[in-house]
Amino acid sequence: MAGLVALVAIWCGVAPNVNAQGRHRQTLPRVRPGTENAFVNRGKMDDDVAKRASSFNPLGLATANVIVTLEPGVDLPYGFQRYSHGGQLSLIHGYVLDQVPVSQLAMLAASANVHGVHYNRPAYKHDALSSVAVNANAVDLGHGI
Repeated sequence: MAGLVALVAIWCGVAPNVNAQGRHRQTLPRVRPGTENAFVNRGKMDDDVAKRASSFNPLGLATANVIVTLEPGVDLPYGFQRYSHGGQLSLIHGYVLDQVPVSQLAMLAASANVHGVHYNRPAYKHDALSSVAVNANAVDLGHGI
């Protein structure tokens, strides 16, 4: 009985290593911790802003509303202050910029002061979960319900 247990232990201990080495013939290059990999987005613009910046704009009239987050301790680049109409977001150290020409979005993102450029999406309030939970079907047009 002890021989059978020893044989099973040897088989379990050696077989996975032998099989693993046989299946994996090439080794991956060693990467230092904290370095970028293929999943890192190197750009400062989010996907919507990047699409707008690279879109075909023959007359140069297309604009975009964006939210710009800045590096700590710096101000909005001077050339873009005219697009900020009191839309400072102190909580995230950023600004709301309105009607920025899409031809200037790449220049904005390339600034050393800018941490990120994000499309200013419209936000809507909606509380469907609570409405369904209490079976609320009331309509009150005077209060927007």
